Order: sequence, then structure tokens, then C-alpha cells
Amino acid sequence: MSYENGDASVPTYSGWGASGRGHRHPRSVICRRERDTELAPTRIGAAMGNMICISNIVAVATVINLANRVDFILKRAVMPFLVYALVAGLVGLAAAWLRTG
Repeated sequence: MSYENGDASVPTYSGWGASGRGHRHPRSVICRRERDTELAPTRIGAAMGNMICISNIVAVATVINLANRVDFILKRAVMPFLVYALVAGLVGLAAAWLRTG
């Protein structure tokens, strides 16, 4: 029986199932780490999208009483967005290169 597919019925040392209080099977921990490293770029991309999302900017501008300055806020968010994208992209490339090599 293979546990590499991330099945919820991974054996623990105190019995079967994810709700047990025992320690998880060591292979399930390895699979979870691999899955997390594959999802990390997706999570970073989602955070980057929220930085320049118009609906988020309008909501914040309304709360802080700058509703007529949405373009100003968006222009101020572009440079940190580009720096974040560059750093995240370089770190992602380095991680992929280290993982394969």
C-alpha cells in the first residue's frame, strides 16, 4: 500500500486515521513537505495578486477615506509588487534548481 498520494488515511503509530494523537508515518511527512514546496509559488502568486487587486485597493481606499485616490495607491503599489515578483521568482528558480540538481 502506497502513502505517497497524500491520502487522508495515513497510518499513525497509535492507529489509523488523521485524527489520531500518535505520530504520523514518516513517509507522510515527506509527502506533505513536497506538496507544500509545490504550493509555495502558488501562494506567493496569490499574495502578489492581492497587492494590486483593484477591489482590494478600492476597499482600503474607502476605509482610509481616500476613495478618489485609487490611482495614486495603485501607482505606489507597483514598485513593491515588481520587487516582490523579482525576489520571489529568483528564490523559486534557485529552489527548483537546487531540488533537481
